[in-house]
Amino acid sequence: PNTDASIDAPTIGKAILKSRGMFVEEYWYWICIGALIGFSLLFNVCFVLALKYLN
Repeated sequence: PNTDASIDAPTIGKAILKSRGMFVEEYWYWICIGALIGFSLLFNVCFVLALKYLN
């Protein structure tokens, strides 16, 4: 936990993310996990189709 009154965030990690202009809301983590799973499935399907096409 952050005990420094000059930093307006609950943790130092969130303060660093805020200072760099990144998202600090919790739901963005789940959106990123969903995107990773979705892209993994998409690229695996594309790879299988490419292998099938090239025989």
